[in-house]
Amino acid sequence: MTHVLLIEDDARIRDIVERGLSARGFTVSTAVDSRGGVEIARKLDVDLVLLDLVLPGKNGLATLDELRAMKPRLPVIALTALADTT
Repeated sequence: MTHVLLIEDDARIRDIVERGLSARGFTVSTAVDSRGGVEIARKLDVDLVLLDLVLPGKNGLATLDELRAMKPRLPVIALTALADTT
């Protein structure tokens, strides 16, 4: 079974995405901030990360850098409401 890590601070979005993925057979772990997400990625064998770019504390791009340093081949999809990520 595919294990997805969802790093999203907005409870409403997190709940919708988690319920949708779980209903389709995915195993889902969630984190509300960068620290929690990186810790889960370090401890568990996840197949994919869905990463919000606007997180409390460390932003999503810094989190992406940390994930890449730890697991360079781990697929990451960025979730954002930002119009521009530069």
